[in-house]
Amino acid sequence: GINAGYELGIDYPEYSDGRLVAITERRSKEDVDPFADVLEPFSSNPLVVADSSFPRVRRLRAKLEGAFGWQFGAWGVGLAAGVEVRDHRSRRARFPRLQRMATQGVSVGIVRQLPFAGIRLAGYARWSGGDETITLVTQPGTGLVYQLEGYSEPDRREVVPPNPAFLRRLDRDAWSFGLGASGRLARTSWTAFWRHTDRDERHFSELRADPASDRWEASGDVLGGALQRRFFGESVLATGWLGYSRLDGAATRFDLDGDIFRATESVLRASADIRYLTSSWSLAALFTVGREKRTRRDFIAEVATDIESWTPGVGVEVARSFGGATTVSLGYTLTAYSANSVIPNPDGLGPVYRLLTAPELSLYATEATPATAGIGVRQMLGAGTALLLRGRLELLSERGSGSTLPFAPSGERTLWSISLGIIMQPGP
Repeated sequence: GINAGYELGIDYPEYSDGRLVAITERRSKEDVDPFADVLEPFSSNPLVVADSSFPRVRRLRAKLEGAFGWQFGAWGVGLAAGVEVRDHRSRRARFPRLQRMATQGVSVGIVRQLPFAGIRLAGYARWSGGDETITLVTQPGTGLVYQLEGYSEPDRREVVPPNPAFLRRLDRDAWSFGLGASGRLARTSWTAFWRHTDRDERHFSELRADPASDRWEASGDVLGGALQRRFFGESVLATGWLGYSRLDGAATRFDLDGDIFRATESVLRASADIRYLTSSWSLAALFTVGREKRTRRDFIAEVATDIESWTPGVGVEVARSFGGATTVSLGYTLTAYSANSVIPNPDGLGPVYRLLTAPELSLYATEATPATAGIGVRQMLGAGTALLLRGRLELLSERGSGSTLPFAPSGERTLWSISLGIIMQPGP
């Protein structure tokens, strides 16, 4: 909460010297991994490594985070830092994988409380960086590696003796800075923020100083704001939010001049939340709409994609408090995803494109109807301590008679989850 507050310029700690440190470690049982060898492949970056196997993978993830906040009169200063380490290893695989990633980051923010209209002004800067190493080994036999570079058909690399290993390293750096403001005017609370980010990734296989590198460079901006006001005394609370983000990126190859791939993507989202509150009841209605546009051009394959989607949605929630100690809530949301898309004909491209890339593009272009239902129970156990039980059911299905696109997903998807937690809030 401290870092988010400084980032948006909405809030800062109400104490003169505060510290927050968290350490988490997560292990997961063996599971089947997908084609992608990059630990975080789902982004605009077209430089992705994949292979021909489906190994069972054991995952280890550790994270250390800390944040400090100080308040000096009308000024507030915050500092946050963290590091995350991941280690993925295949188990009992003919074509073993070893994937390691380390990410570290630090952010600093400053906020100033002005003496009128409750206005707060804030600014922040953040750097994050890290590296990822992918090692594929065959023992014995051969394995196929696909080094994707967009929509063009990659060379199939056989990992065979006397060099029975494939190595790929990714070095990442990202810089962000932003401004935020919040205040209150005519019984209306407001907030606005802006953030700019630059990202640079180098991909290489040579273990030497200044290796020949493929590169992905991107920059983006985020704008957003919110309004909140109470009506009819204190019984109705209305909140509106609007946000826009844009990304421009380009990929280059060390052996070619100019860009090999360009991506321009934007997201526009708006929402309105209206709540009716009494001493024991809470009724809420949520209205949302989102628009995404993804334009990508591959200069080697000489193809382009243009996908524009709209996602309107509505949600309702009702909550009842019993004696102030027990609260039960029920909620339901329904959205509709529709897209107007221009994507390449997979018959004119290679088998690797049809195997790894075409299904993703067809997924973006398929109309669907997601729905979510949830129930929550909060039981106060004492001053500042509460037990929270939540259940959630998510359904996803195609709209209409299904998509006619090749490789489009079909059928329905269902996901349910149950969580139990304890909320502890320290006293003054």
